[in-house]
Amino acid sequence: RKLLRLQAAGPGTLQTPQSSGQEELDQLRQQLSQKSSELSSQAAEILKLREQQEDMADQIRRLQQQLQQQATYKELDIFKLDIISRELMALEQEIEAIRSRVKVLKHDSERLQDYDERE
Repeated sequence: RKLLRLQAAGPGTLQTPQSSGQEELDQLRQQLSQKSSELSSQAAEILKLREQQEDMADQIRRLQQQLQQQATYKELDIFKLDIISRELMALEQEIEAIRSRVKVLKHDSERLQDYDERE
């Protein structure tokens, strides 16, 4: 068939089946080489994308850890604020007790002054 096609192509283009097979083999080798280099570049791109994916996964893990730490610190801050609030309430009660005593003392001192003036 190839011989017929070559003959149909016209005079002067007649090639021997051996040279035609060699050309076809060379073309196939060239195509194979191109496909191989394409696959190599695609493999390199895939590796690069995997590395980027791993980097992004590491970043996500770090961000999750930071969020967890922030949540823990927030809980600790709330706990500390609660303790501070309780301490302030206790101090406020002590101040009120002192204020009451001062009022009583003031009232007693006024009564003593009145008593001294009467005598």
